[in-house]
Amino acid sequence: MNQMLKYFRQFRIIQPIHIDQENKDRIYKNICTLSQPTFSFYMMVILSTIIASFGLLIGSTAVVIGAMLVAPLMGPIFGIGLGLSNGDQRLIKNAMASEIIGIILAVTIAVLIGLIPIRLGLSSEILSRTQPTIYDIIIALFSGFAGAYAMVDEKIGAALPGVAIATALVPPLASCGICLALQQWSLAGGAFLLFFVNFLTIELAASTIYWFYGLIKLPENVTSIKAFFRRFWLSLTILIFVAVFMTKSLQQIAFNRALSESLKKTITEQVAANTGASVSDIRYQYSGTNLQVMAEVLTPQEIDAKQVAQIENTLQAKVNPDIHLIVRSMITRDYDNSGYVFITEDEKARRFEQNIQNLFLSKVSSLLTKGLTDYPGCTLVDIQNVVKKGNNNVNAVIRTPSALTPEQVAILENNLVSKLKVSIQLTVRSVITRDVDATRYLYDEKGASSKLSGEALLFHNQLETALKEELKASEPAVNLLEFNYATKNDIFLVVAKIRTPVVFGPAQVSQIEKGLQNRIDLHTKLIIRSVVGADATSDWYLGEYDDALLDTVSN
Repeated sequence: MNQMLKYFRQFRIIQPIHIDQENKDRIYKNICTLSQPTFSFYMMVILSTIIASFGLLIGSTAVVIGAMLVAPLMGPIFGIGLGLSNGDQRLIKNAMASEIIGIILAVTIAVLIGLIPIRLGLSSEILSRTQPTIYDIIIALFSGFAGAYAMVDEKIGAALPGVAIATALVPPLASCGICLALQQWSLAGGAFLLFFVNFLTIELAASTIYWFYGLIKLPENVTSIKAFFRRFWLSLTILIFVAVFMTKSLQQIAFNRALSESLKKTITEQVAANTGASVSDIRYQYSGTNLQVMAEVLTPQEIDAKQVAQIENTLQAKVNPDIHLIVRSMITRDYDNSGYVFITEDEKARRFEQNIQNLFLSKVSSLLTKGLTDYPGCTLVDIQNVVKKGNNNVNAVIRTPSALTPEQVAILENNLVSKLKVSIQLTVRSVITRDVDATRYLYDEKGASSKLSGEALLFHNQLETALKEELKASEPAVNLLEFNYATKNDIFLVVAKIRTPVVFGPAQVSQIEKGLQNRIDLHTKLIIRSVVGADATSDWYLGEYDDALLDTVSN
């Protein structure tokens, strides 16, 4: 090893750069000053953390850069590197105290800010500091070189603020605190790992610069490289282990980005076959060995299962054979001054046919509504048309007090054919409804024909009186609710509906029927429908003549 060192030094490959003792003392003193745990140091940590936290929350890169400029955490890292290089226990103690307390302050302040009720979520500035990669080690390494070099060479000391910007120390700690406040544990761990890697890398880089400038005091018979590895073996081991981990993380990020781009490109190409469709968002996650892909597509027409299967097969062939695709169709409509844009020829034909059908049904509805005015109480409810072999099969639903007869439907159908000049087969579904007001059933043919006068009215009243008297003679508590009568085949048929406390049997009906035959017509045939019910007192059933008394009491 010593011979190799002599060989390298002969060609000045690793020959330290000698500076005078005065400059060495100046540099040492400056680094010790930056490493002191003073009030001003902690105040700057607090202020820079507040600036960085709010800059991260609002996603402002400029504000975060401002926090980097005033952050003092790089000074103690230089002190730790110099103290470890020289075995200066006092410098190590002061620098470690400054750095550890500064870390605790920064994370605590960020947690408190993250707990503020007004939440803006995790901005891109925060997320970018939660997934460290090997690139961050490389950046921190050369930033450490530049920072330490700016410390030992006063001519370029003005470059130190730029180094502070390049090496983010406070923003990762602020990101860690905010993620802890939001209970995003894995993201908080990633942010702190970024700070820890920067810490180790800057320490090693700074120590290397001190070695080149001859700031390291070595015992006799101990080479610089041997001393370097003896004092920094732990930092190097940790850094190598973390670098391997970050390399894998970088590979995973690169793989995920490539997978995302491949999915987006393939799905976009397949979706483009649908006129007017575009991919809005693609998300994916692994479920075991299967890759679950969710694609949101803006499209004027939904993408059906057959199209999804076709896209999925293409993805399996080009990207991953274990892909399961779900497509969420979000229907959109694009218009210009002439109507729809991005509409297929089939869709145009379908819409044209639908417009024709709508116009046809409108005309049929108008004609049917007008034709139904000849049938009181009829109302058109619904109408549909099914075209079969060139014939229009019109199905109409009509509310009506009595079912329309085939003859009436034929009249309506002939009117449609003559007016529209097309073949039509009309089918009417009658939905029976009864409209009634306080005095009678509306649109009732029987009610209309019951408006009697002259001898017919005299006969009607005579029959009503005879029925009531015969019923009262048989059962005093009976009430006549309604009656109808008609003559058929020389038989005078009377149907009476009564309210009675007991059901009238054949014997009672026969007795009343004989009374009507003697008083009205010898050919009278009586049918009585008994509705059991009556009003009663403690003495007897009340008859119809007691209704007035009941009304008086209720009022």
